[in-house]
Amino acid sequence: MKVALDFAKEHYTYCYLETMEKLQTANLLYSKLGLQQLDKPIEGSEHNVMDVWYTKEL
Repeated sequence: MKVALDFAKEHYTYCYLETMEKLQTANLLYSKLGLQQLDKPIEGSEHNVMDVWYTKEL
């Protein structure tokens, strides 16, 4: 995950991630890595199965 975030930082200002609430271990990891949980998906998101959304300023 650190490799992915480091790569993203070279190309983007923010990281946006969508996942599912039932993936509890993954959600714990995202929080520990400093991603902030959102109340809803960002506008234009095309994933309708996901129910948890995160963002992180890189």
